Formats: sequence, C-alpha cells, structure tokens
Amino acid sequence: MENKSKNTSEISQWINDYLHVSVDTEEYVEVRNFLILWNLFEAKWFDCDFGKNKSNIDKIHLASDLVSTTIQYLQHRYITNGSTNERFMRLRLRNNHDTTSIQRVLLGLTNNSCDIIKAIIMIIYRYRNNLFHGEKAIASLPIQKDNFIYANKFLIACLEAAK
Repeated sequence: MENKSKNTSEISQWINDYLHVSVDTEEYVEVRNFLILWNLFEAKWFDCDFGKNKSNIDKIHLASDLVSTTIQYLQHRYITNGSTNERFMRLRLRNNHDTTSIQRVLLGLTNNSCDIIKAIIMIIYRYRNNLFHGEKAIASLPIQKDNFIYANKFLIACLEAAK
C-alpha cells in the first residue's frame, strides 16, 4: 500500500513540476469530480458513446429550478450585450446546427425545456472535449472552477433522474 501511495505522490509531483502548478490542491477537485461524473453520465445515458447516442438527451427530464439556475449561469458566461461572446467561441462547437440551437437557448429565444437541457448538455460536452483534447490548459483550470461546479451539479441531477 505504501508503494502505491508513493507512486501516486511521485506522479503528482512530476505533473506539478512539469506544469509549474500544484494539481494536488483543492482548486482541482471539481475537475477530478467532473471526469468521474462525465464517465458515469455517458455510460448511464448514452451507452458509453455520447456522439452516437445524442438523441437520448430527449429522455432526460430534470427539475426546472436546476435547469433555470444552470442556464442563467451559462447565459451570464456566454452572452454579452445581447449576443454570444468570445468565451462562447472558445467552446469550439463543431456542428452549425448545435451552434445555432445553443445560441437560441442562451439568447432566451426558446423556452422549450428539452432544447434548454440539450443546450446545457452540449456545452458540458464541450467542456469535456476541450479538457480531454488539450484545449483547456491544465494550469488555467482553477479559474474555470465555477464551470465545473455547475456542470457537476447538472450531471448529478441527470444521474439521479436515471434511477
């Protein structure tokens, strides 16, 4: 057991030295939680393949207060002066249809709960992709802590809804 702990400690130290940060700190807990929650979420709702089974989003029904709180946070983050901002562009949405429908939700042009849930999940999916594919710099993750807090609460609610 001591050997495993030492190995983990050595790996953490190597990461810290390599990145010139301290990923062992509380600042990275929400990111770690996100990695685990996304894994559970994708397995539970999308048979381990979100890209192939996106249509399953239509089956997710959540409490309106959570959806409202989450979309308000995202609107505050991605809308400036009535239009999407640079942060929205950095999500790097891949599909024009998704971009347009997410913009409509963020701008408040639709109040359809299914569309809103889909937009939230697609944004959270971009957090996942941008994290896994190196678009999010590890050293900058602490300043995105709120993104992961909201995403984690949302993913937990989705997992609870699947029970």
